[in-house]
Amino acid sequence: RDAEFKGKARLLGHADLESTARFDPFSNFEDFDFRLRATGIQLKKLNDFSSAYAKFDFNAGDGDVVIEAQANKGQLSGYIKPLLRNVDVFNWQQDVQNKDKGVFRSIWEALVGTSETVLKNQRENQFATRVDLSG
Repeated sequence: RDAEFKGKARLLGHADLESTARFDPFSNFEDFDFRLRATGIQLKKLNDFSSAYAKFDFNAGDGDVVIEAQANKGQLSGYIKPLLRNVDVFNWQQDVQNKDKGVFRSIWEALVGTSETVLKNQRENQFATRVDLSG
């Protein structure tokens, strides 16, 4: 009784998004396969989200994200893999000289920007990680 979903859309009005899923719509979703790929995400468009939840914003950059998740008898496995390119988080004028931002917020953005610079692939000017899902 598996159903299959395939879809394409625009994320945030500009990024290509493709998704597929296979599941039994009459079950409790204990068994499913899910895949999602979004490409060409302009990171500045995520500033409301990143500002609210991570307390920093993007000055520039773009990225892709891939999500693959499976459940087998209620056991979840998979990963989330963002790939960020040409990321700029800290800007002296925007983050330090801006009177609307507090000093601690400016320090945090400087730390995030420095961490991204240290961890990225310098040759390709990109930063990638993988977050495993299980449970």
